[in-house]
Order: sequence, then structure tokens, then C-alpha cells
Amino acid sequence: MNKKVNVFGKTVPVFVLVLLGMGLVSAALVGYLATPITGSVTVESPMQIVMNSITNGGIITVVTDGPDTFSVSLHGGEAFDLVTTTTNLGGEITEPVLIEVKVPNFNGVGIIYTHLDGTPWEGNIPVCTSGSDAYYYVGPAGGFQVPASYVMEATSTITTDLALEPKEYTATVQVIKASDKVANCVPLV
Repeated sequence: MNKKVNVFGKTVPVFVLVLLGMGLVSAALVGYLATPITGSVTVESPMQIVMNSITNGGIITVVTDGPDTFSVSLHGGEAFDLVTTTTNLGGEITEPVLIEVKVPNFNGVGIIYTHLDGTPWEGNIPVCTSGSDAYYYVGPAGGFQVPASYVMEATSTITTDLALEPKEYTATVQVIKASDKVANCVPLV
């Protein structure tokens, strides 16, 4: 018994329609029955900066705010040393980079920053302002290359001016592309 049906003016056997229907239903179920795989990827900066110690007048200040923050109390005209280790945890970074220190809402004057790590850019580094924020950059003007497994231990001395406004200042330290450096920074007097 070979039954046929008229579809769009053509005669088609019923068993072909049944096979076609089963194929469409099967195709629809495959997407529904298959177990999808989902996941997420978190990409962190390849550069890590760790504070090793802080000294203020030769006395080590206890870092109580956690591994990524610190606090120091000092009067205008005093200085403190910050020893940090910068490590490349990723692969080779081919684009030149700088270490940027940003002090938001900086209303004072006269921070002197000295960075000593035996590299060609050691010495006083100018602090500049853009808007209400102060910045300084560690590294040569065009930035520096960071090979894989790069490690730099550095001692930074931050000296405040006597005229610095008494208040609590916060700072962020990060590694940036040299091309992202603030371009319109005005040097502090």
C-alpha cells in the first residue's frame, strides 16, 4: 500500500513526508538535548606590583591595610621610603610601558619622588598635575620593554614639601602603556 499525497501540485509518497518530519523533529531536539558548555575567563594584568616595606625615618611602618594598600603618617617636609617589587607574570610585553602613580584630588605642592633601582632612569622624577590629579611616571620618557619573567625591586623615596596641605592623600600605582601617559601634565613648582 503505497499512499501518495499531493503537496504543492506534486505527488509525494507519504513515507517520504514521515521521514522528512522525523528529520526535522530530530534536528530540533539535537540542540535542545545537547548539553551546552559555558564558562568565563578572567584576564588580570600581566604586571604585579607588591609592596615589600615602608620606612618612615628609619622605622618600618606596619602595613595594616592589606597587601595592596598602605598608610603612612608624616608631617610636611618629611619623607618615607617604599620598597616595591614589580613582576611580569605573563609573557613578553613588546609595547613600551611605564609605572604610573596617580594621586587623585591633589591640592598640594612640592612632592619630590626619587626612584632607585640601578636603571638609567634613577633620580628625581618630576611630579605633574592634570586637572585636580597629580601624576608621576617611573621609566624613561618613551617607556621600557618588559621581557617575560621580568622582576624589578625598587626603593622609592617620597618627600613632601612644607607647604603641602595637611590631609590624607591616596595614590594608585599601576603599569600602563607608555602611549597612555597623561599628555597635558603641568609640572609642579
